[in-house]
Amino acid sequence: MGVKDSLKVRSVEKSVALLPCSHLVCGRATVSPKSMSEIQKTIVKSVTQSGIGLHAGQKVTMTLHPAPANSGIRFRRVDLEGKPEIPALVDYVTENARSTTLSIGPARAQ
Repeated sequence: MGVKDSLKVRSVEKSVALLPCSHLVCGRATVSPKSMSEIQKTIVKSVTQSGIGLHAGQKVTMTLHPAPANSGIRFRRVDLEGKPEIPALVDYVTENARSTTLSIGPARAQ
């Protein structure tokens, strides 16, 4: 395995913790964790941050909440009717020019 290949594998290993899947494939290398509980992380308590959004330039308030095991990362739009949730999965990517947009119906997270 060359230097480039080993760098790709390290990069995949770091991103596994953020994705609710059991393995990832990067080129020819496959990374399979021994146990999902060994790589999953969450926060101890809720945290809220407000500021100006990078892409739209609008005021944004974001709250991160602790999540149960195997729930993955989800974006909940509390400003929309029904408070739709968008899972952070490639299946929900609708745009990727200069940023990533996840969508379910009219609900979007950028």
